[in-house]
Amino acid sequence: MQYRTRNGIIHARTPEPSNIPDAYHRFASRLTSTDYILTFNYDTLLERTFALDGIPYRLFPDRYSEVRPFSCTIDSRRDDEIVLLKLHGSVDWFCKDAFDEHIQLVRETPNMYPDDYQPSDPIFGRDAIVSPMPITDGPRPEDDPLTSLYRVAELDQVLAQPWWKCTPFILSPSTSKLFYVKHILGFWRGLQKAGGLNLSLGIVGYSLPKYDDYAMQAIYHIARNYQHYEPDFTHNGRKKTKVRIVDFQPTESAATAFRHRYRFLDWDRTETCFSGFDSVAVDWLMR
Repeated sequence: MQYRTRNGIIHARTPEPSNIPDAYHRFASRLTSTDYILTFNYDTLLERTFALDGIPYRLFPDRYSEVRPFSCTIDSRRDDEIVLLKLHGSVDWFCKDAFDEHIQLVRETPNMYPDDYQPSDPIFGRDAIVSPMPITDGPRPEDDPLTSLYRVAELDQVLAQPWWKCTPFILSPSTSKLFYVKHILGFWRGLQKAGGLNLSLGIVGYSLPKYDDYAMQAIYHIARNYQHYEPDFTHNGRKKTKVRIVDFQPTESAATAFRHRYRFLDWDRTETCFSGFDSVAVDWLMR
């Protein structure tokens, strides 16, 4: 019997580099290093697009040039990277904590294992079938939980394993994610203060489901700050734009229901494109 997990479906339905829609290439080409992308998606479509188009990016908030016991110095030399923060994790991320705990157990109870014993694990063990890479880069504090997360490029091999051996690090879009969010808590920290001094804000393809209050709180705070703090903010000749929303709402009733879910927005300061995410929508969003 063959079966495919949800993670396998996500990976299988992610377009190969040769089939990435033009809209994603247009979107990526219009981004600059001052842009932050906060996404709830598990797929790796943006990463594939960036890699194919040669666009530098990172998956963590800050690089450090120096790490000290009580503070870190932000490395400002890499000012060409787009920041992509995946607030719900990613289908190609795997956590090393359980494997490290197994290693520690072997060290603490040597009489229980042969002298040359090494734990087996398809990602991190002696019999690994892939080559995991940290999602971070450069110096990090010793207690930084992000250092436990690794990316795997060979997802076909990993996701073909039983799910209990290779479970991607993804957060459920529900209130239960509070219990296992510690590794990427830094992605969420401070979002209630974000948005006020930004010059543009776009929301693409997020219908604000009722079962995820944490996501709603993040979007609520960012959007409210953006629209109500320094609403006429200007910098280097650019003035803060209206919030721009791209979604697919094919009927007026669907659009009305969507606006009701986003009723916390000031709709006089909001624009919408409800025809879906395509090249036309990208040009409208990024103008």
